[in-house]
Amino acid sequence: KLRSAGLEVWCLSGDRPDRVKRLCTSLGIEDDHYKASCTPADKQTFVRELQKRGARVLMVGDGHNDAPVLLHSPQRS
Repeated sequence: KLRSAGLEVWCLSGDRPDRVKRLCTSLGIEDDHYKASCTPADKQTFVRELQKRGARVLMVGDGHNDAPVLLHSPQRS
């Protein structure tokens, strides 16, 4: 539904690559739109790069390793 609304969907996860691939495949997220074994700093860097390119980013996190990017995004509103 998100892609049909014109949104780009990414999955950034600290989990192992095999688990992330299985999850993303089940959700219909393309192989080039997920990253596994991400640290909180990796996630923050990725979001900042998207923002530098003009993207408006919505992030949903489900763990403590998501807090740094959720709390310290320069364009947070």
